[in-house]
Amino acid sequence: MLVERRFAYRSEIKVSPADLESARRGRKSCTIRLGTAEVEGKDIDLTDGRGRLRVRVTRVDTTKTFDQLGPEEASGEGFQSKEELRADLRRYYRGLEGAQPMTVIWFSIV
Repeated sequence: MLVERRFAYRSEIKVSPADLESARRGRKSCTIRLGTAEVEGKDIDLTDGRGRLRVRVTRVDTTKTFDQLGPEEASGEGFQSKEELRADLRRYYRGLEGAQPMTVIWFSIV
């Protein structure tokens, strides 16, 4: 079933502890969300609920579907392949289908 989700991030983006650490070490330069997302402002915090990392949003791509995520997005998320990326996304978003819209939020550490 296709899901249409729309939302905006205002001051923070919640990530897993592993993703926060990966961003701190420079291995992660994007986060991918199901649906269409907006980010208000250029600087925002990545948080796992305990720690925070200030990042600058460099690009928000709302043109991709789950099937269109490829090597660039996999690398940005810190994975070796798009298959690893897709498996990880399916853990967080059960029932993902190929045509579902995804938002890729690219960032750099401030």
